[in-house]
Amino acid sequence: MIRWPTPVTRIWPRRLARLIVTMDTPPLLHWLRYGSPGIRLIKDAILGFCGVFPVRGTTFGPVRHSTEERRARWLAEVEALGRRQR
Repeated sequence: MIRWPTPVTRIWPRRLARLIVTMDTPPLLHWLRYGSPGIRLIKDAILGFCGVFPVRGTTFGPVRHSTEERRARWLAEVEALGRRQR
């Protein structure tokens, strides 16, 4: 008889996470071309393994040529996300 491994028990039950990612590639291009591998890796292999669910990602970019005003908008958006997720 084959005994399958039991499912991983959640280490942190009912926890959610938001990944904030900055990059120099435009986020839409990164998602369309590559499928956001960094977010998927952290979401599935690390946080998912520990039982953190749901995991959402927010990506900002390109950072290298962004203006001060644009970075200030990004910071305001991150602050708003933090306030809503409490």
